[in-house]
Amino acid sequence: MSLLEDGRALGVPLAWFPRPMEADAAALAQAEISAFGLHWEALDEDISVPALLVGWVAA
Repeated sequence: MSLLEDGRALGVPLAWFPRPMEADAAALAQAEISAFGLHWEALDEDISVPALLVGWVAA
């Protein structure tokens, strides 16, 4: 779960994102966190905060 600047909490099921869901703990720990979201270079995965706010789910 992440806290946004306006105080809202944002949490989504990991099941929405197949690559991170199938990754091991070591790969997940390599997440790069920015104001825009999460990025995993090794997993070729980006999860943006704006996409989460509108309910986008990875295909």
